[in-house]
Amino acid sequence: GFDDQLATYFAGTSGEWPPASPVGTACEDKFRVDVKAKVRRIRLVELTLGKGYCGFGEISLVGHASPWHPMISGALPSAGGGAAGSMGYTSPSGWTISSDVQTYNNGNLYWLSNVIDGSDPCQPSTCSERDTRYGPTANAYWLAATGSCAGSSWLEVKMDAARYIDHVVLQPFYRLDSTLKHFRVLADDADVTPTGFDDQLATYFAGTSGEWPPASPVGTACEDKFRVDVKAKVRRIRLVELTLGKGYCGFGEISLVGHASPWHPMISGALPSAGGGAAGSMGYTSPSGWTISSDVQTYNNGNLYWLSNVIDGSDPCQPSTCSERDTRYGPTANAYWLAATGSCAGSSWLEVKMDAARYIDHVVLQPFYRLDSTLKHFRVLADDADVT
Repeated sequence: GFDDQLATYFAGTSGEWPPASPVGTACEDKFRVDVKAKVRRIRLVELTLGKGYCGFGEISLVGHASPWHPMISGALPSAGGGAAGSMGYTSPSGWTISSDVQTYNNGNLYWLSNVIDGSDPCQPSTCSERDTRYGPTANAYWLAATGSCAGSSWLEVKMDAARYIDHVVLQPFYRLDSTLKHFRVLADDADVTPTGFDDQLATYFAGTSGEWPPASPVGTACEDKFRVDVKAKVRRIRLVELTLGKGYCGFGEISLVGHASPWHPMISGALPSAGGGAAGSMGYTSPSGWTISSDVQTYNNGNLYWLSNVIDGSDPCQPSTCSERDTRYGPTANAYWLAATGSCAGSSWLEVKMDAARYIDHVVLQPFYRLDSTLKHFRVLADDADVT
């Protein structure tokens, strides 16, 4: 229904000539287009003119420039909790790890905090030394009381606040004499369990071996941890329907991977005070290596309508953000790109390409450009995926 939304957007925008700030939907309801992928390029294709001139306002890519990283729970191998008989533990950072069943009673082994403290039996140096009777790897997992995991048990990690989680890394392995044969993964209330997960679990446990007393496991437990996509802002990861295969009920590690900070607009390097893509141009590269390009030339009218206007953060609803390079029609005339006459007949395109691929959560589009002109159709591609 994007064409209908475009029609409503332009119909709901008004203003005066010479250009002042527009009034209405152009300022109140910019388009948010979800991407939720690592991409390099946003391309508007099939640009089709409604009336007047062909052009476009602003394209803003919102996401994170830095890579994903594991969230820090606050639990440490050197300091944790959820000992024998416990059903929950709260870390110094306010994260909780809990279950509907108690922790197995055996000295200072099997604490709930082991699940979120970064301990890894494949790397014994990461494990706690609070109980050394069976070596460090016995401190790398949680073990539930006998009789648990009959199909209704659960284990939950809850952060102190909701954050965007790209994926969860699961290490179900806990001890050589025990396996799980089934569980589902919930992100808040959404089921994100991979297709065919029971078969994957069976292969995972079957491919893991080792020696007793516990040494580091060998095989799939270390080579192929499970990556479960979430790609949402959530607070809680819950493993439900925990079902024992053999031995004891337990779990290794749950790691939430994402970003603690909120999304923010990516910085293109183009500025209202310094840009390019002037009259006759079909492309501009910013000092940061971003390019804005089209298959049609920029309209020829002095220093107006530059391609860089599309990625420099200028906003006709906030005239102070606009360039002053050509003041004949006021600052808002410097807030958009305008294409040469005869463009946007259905095959034209406009593209923003970053210097490198990044995770983009969404794109904010401000199609408005001038009061006498509208677009009636275009599609949005993120790399090659249609996200319109």
